[in-house]
Amino acid sequence: MICCIGCWRTPTRRPGQMFNQLFAKAKQVAGDAEVPAEVRQDAIKLLGYGKFQDVQGTLSALLDPRQPQEVQSAVVHAWPNRSNRKWPRFPWPLAKFAASGCRGEMADALLSQKDWIVAFLDAVKAQKVSGAMIGNTRRSLLLMHPDPAIRDRATPLFADTGLKPRDE
Repeated sequence: MICCIGCWRTPTRRPGQMFNQLFAKAKQVAGDAEVPAEVRQDAIKLLGYGKFQDVQGTLSALLDPRQPQEVQSAVVHAWPNRSNRKWPRFPWPLAKFAASGCRGEMADALLSQKDWIVAFLDAVKAQKVSGAMIGNTRRSLLLMHPDPAIRDRATPLFADTGLKPRDE
């Protein structure tokens, strides 16, 4: 477990120093392929509470397709904890390499907040990410979104990609 690194409060250590040491250890553990995935997931969760600029590189690197799906999934769940909720900083080019189950989790996270929906639609329009990553059900939800601005943005991107009735 990460918390067993011997940085508990001593007379010479302040809580901020302890957190910094714990955080540094979490970055190390998160990126260590020799550490079991469940321990890495705990480290990634902790990183989700760090400063965006301090963790962006580490979290982005963990979306690498060579990482286990559990690790990629932990990154997707940690990313929304960002105090700086500027989703466009999400590493779009890596999204296409993520494990298929992880892409669905990315889509759920992207569609969980209005600002992120707008950023996602902008990325699809700019061809930074494929609209196919959200699937037909989620596309339909965007096309019927209660916010007309989102519907209007989604319609030209997804109107022709919906499911067609089966021929019987």
